[in-house]
Amino acid sequence: MSFLDYFFAFTNIFFNRKFFFHETYFNHFIKWLLEIRLGQFPSYYKSSEFKVLYLNKKFRKKEIIYHPDKFINILSNLIFKYIPVSYLENFNKYRKEAKILNWPKNPKIIFSSNSFFHDDFFKIWLAKKKENFKTKFISGQHGGGFFIDKFNFYELHQQKISDKILTWGYKKNFTHKPMFNFKTLLKKNKFNPEGSLLMVDYELPRFPWWSLMHSNFSSHSHLYNKINFIKKLNNNISSKLILRPYPYNFKWYTLDKLKEIFKFIKIDINKNFYNSLNNIRICVFNLNSTLFLETLNLNLPTIIYFDPKQDLIRNNAKYYFDLLKEVNIYFDSSTSAAEHLNNIWSQVDKWWYNKKTQNAINNFCRRFSKRTNHPIRELASFFKQKNFY
Repeated sequence: MSFLDYFFAFTNIFFNRKFFFHETYFNHFIKWLLEIRLGQFPSYYKSSEFKVLYLNKKFRKKEIIYHPDKFINILSNLIFKYIPVSYLENFNKYRKEAKILNWPKNPKIIFSSNSFFHDDFFKIWLAKKKENFKTKFISGQHGGGFFIDKFNFYELHQQKISDKILTWGYKKNFTHKPMFNFKTLLKKNKFNPEGSLLMVDYELPRFPWWSLMHSNFSSHSHLYNKINFIKKLNNNISSKLILRPYPYNFKWYTLDKLKEIFKFIKIDINKNFYNSLNNIRICVFNLNSTLFLETLNLNLPTIIYFDPKQDLIRNNAKYYFDLLKEVNIYFDSSTSAAEHLNNIWSQVDKWWYNKKTQNAINNFCRRFSKRTNHPIRELASFFKQKNFY
């Protein structure tokens, strides 16, 4: 543990905080300023880490039922094999740990943008607080695709478990509170007219899975479009290409295939996306994703291409993508995206800072990736509302 870990672990003993913040998407500076504005000592909480987890293989061989329906029968055979160990063999261990942890005993408000999806320990702790106390759970928008994808599991799940959702700009019903994009706060990346082309790659799993319910993607066509896009680029542009690989391979070995075809490709090795944005002339995205919401929010030159017949957009979002299409930011084919990039490469700023282009970007961002100059003031004003506690 670092000194800060020990320091905050010590302070947590003496402060039973009203507001509990965990994996918010805010950086520590923003979060601590917000807590001070809310009248509490700044905090830093980490979930417990269980390095050794018990797995009962004999128990997992059980079948729940036999059913004439083939799907239900297969499900009954598989469910015990793949249910997480935190929900089966180790549930009591998680629950006992949650009771003795030095997290707040009775917080009035719990806020997270991430933990309720991937952190099983946090989920168990949260459920207990909601059960025993008049605690409100406020969640922050988890990422891209919200209010854009035709179907989005994250959005549906968040709607069911949250007392309020802080969105990046959109309001569909009373549960939503429009705020701003949390991920770009304090970021200062700027357009470099002599910079490189950053191609942000996305990889698709070998088989459909729940977080891609919004898509009808064929991985083969997705790979073809990447190859086609790069092939269509003029030589002076392709020589400036930097590819940012997707962090998960899914066993398609796309990077190896691209490097074999295009010997000139440079690979971005930055772990932090915002470090990758330094000295960039323009960014290209090949999927409806979180990251292009961030570059548009930062007003960095951006090109997006994907097939709307595969990456499905909900009806009330199509208008805003049409705005981007009219000013040559969004394309429904890799060929047209590459052709536009060839045309504007030497004068990216003339295209990007054109009044019509900027109006389209601003209209899109107000809906899906809002900007703010006063994040602490807006957040504090929301959390101070008395109707939450």
